[in-house]
Amino acid sequence: MKRLSMHLILESTIQTPTSFITIPKIAGGAMSGMSTRFRNGDTPKMETDRLISFCAAGQMVGGICAKTVRRKIAAGEFPKPVYVGRKPLLSEREMQAFIERLKKERGERA
Repeated sequence: MKRLSMHLILESTIQTPTSFITIPKIAGGAMSGMSTRFRNGDTPKMETDRLISFCAAGQMVGGICAKTVRRKIAAGEFPKPVYVGRKPLLSEREMQAFIERLKKERGERA
């Protein structure tokens, strides 16, 4: 065990399906008994936002082709794309919000 600024550093081993992970724990002081565990649900899960192709975005809104998606982006009807290298992609979350906005507009007109 080593002393580091008046705290003891202990090692805790967690068994995973493929290997063992060693996580240092700080013992003593305000951090006593605290550790971070990732595989048991104690930490909040990050929501991910997928980037989808123009073809996939077209399928989300009824099967339109990628060229029509490009036209709608140019007209300002669809959200602007994100470029990964030279490839334009659309945010799946923004497309879902776009579809929900269309549904609300439909309900207001009726």
